Amino acid sequence: MRFESKSISAARSLFLTAGLVAGPCATALRAQTFLDTALAGETYRVQGEYAGTIGTKAYGAQVIAWGGGSFEAAMLPGGLPGAGWGKTPTDFKSIKGSTSGTNTVFSGSGFNLIIRAGGAAIEGNGPDGAVKLAKVYRESPTLNWAGPADAVKLFDGTQATFAANWSSGKMVEGKYLSEGSDSKKGYADHTLHLEFRPPFEPLQDNQDRGNSGVYVQGRYECQVLDSFGWMKGSDHGGAESWAGGIYDTRPADFNMSIPPLRWATYDIWLTNAKFNGTTKTTNARITVWFNGVKIQDDVELPGTTPGNFEGESATGGKLALQDHGGPMWYRNIWVVPGKFVPIPTVGVNPGAAHFFPASPQGKHGRYRLALPGTGGASDAESAYAGSSMQDRIGGLGNGSEVENAASAISYDLLGGRIGGSAGRAMSWMVIPAESARK
Repeated sequence: MRFESKSISAARSLFLTAGLVAGPCATALRAQTFLDTALAGETYRVQGEYAGTIGTKAYGAQVIAWGGGSFEAAMLPGGLPGAGWGKTPTDFKSIKGSTSGTNTVFSGSGFNLIIRAGGAAIEGNGPDGAVKLAKVYRESPTLNWAGPADAVKLFDGTQATFAANWSSGKMVEGKYLSEGSDSKKGYADHTLHLEFRPPFEPLQDNQDRGNSGVYVQGRYECQVLDSFGWMKGSDHGGAESWAGGIYDTRPADFNMSIPPLRWATYDIWLTNAKFNGTTKTTNARITVWFNGVKIQDDVELPGTTPGNFEGESATGGKLALQDHGGPMWYRNIWVVPGKFVPIPTVGVNPGAAHFFPASPQGKHGRYRLALPGTGGASDAESAYAGSSMQDRIGGLGNGSEVENAASAISYDLLGGRIGGSAGRAMSWMVIPAESARK
């Protein structure tokens, strides 16, 4: 949440000096705040999303790192959130794990699991049989979306758009926008698209774990937080304060967070409150897609959320990206004033492998095929270099691994689905080549 203060800059300064440890970037960092996957170590490689089967049933797992070799795994019958799981948000098992030597082991609720060094797969046994879950990397279908021709580019990674559209904040790494940035112009009814990348902070929990916020019109906060893997009913504070929640007002329908240090998307429709003179006659309304999945559906906003710095009015309000004292990177921010733009949605093949294309257009691209197991990467890739994608998948046997191949596989996106032999499809995931390297 934003600080309850009329002085935004004073509130920011207060938190930045409240016991934070200096780090290697411009913003002071807490201990073990990572901004680069290359520095995050084995703990980060173990954390993440896994999908496959337990016995004959589809399952997903989200593994959260808590630092010091401690982990928590949410075991999700049906698949990952937005891809088979989510209609019954309390239907999960949470089990604890820890690293011993080069392996991470979990035990509880009938599960005995192991993640070997590198974090490529979860193996073991569960209540429904043998566990075969492969590491997957999902991306929003609106990631890198340029928007329609009439979109107003608030920030596209250039100094020109930063200088033209923002009254505060700064650019980081020469191409991203920092937390603590406020737009110069305000908007009434509008579509908003933006992308954000939480830091990896395994020692933190609740509101100290990668916290920021998107204050639409400076009035209504859509929370930004590393709440990856948190499930309703778990001990991480109220769900209305997690990512996707309208802060202190309404939780997301379910948690569509992906792991930190990966780019996530918000696509938002905001209907401005209506007034008769100074009297409000109709509340504002908001619809939010989080990583391509609608998690707030035409929600009525009875008033501003805590920490707002702009009151409701008949005119538009500015966009504010909250500074909660830690780093948060933003990019690809645009609005379409006065219009609600249709949002590209996730294409999922229930009960089989699925992926999130790197662009909503679904065109040709270079991707990697990741299978559980190790070895044979280069041979497997070169042997099927001239075949169709479906032939490649059908021909590759269990235990093949091409995620770390020297070059990526080129192929069509096949309408959002991957073909393959019956009974093995859930073990396969297609990963954008660029993401596989990060």
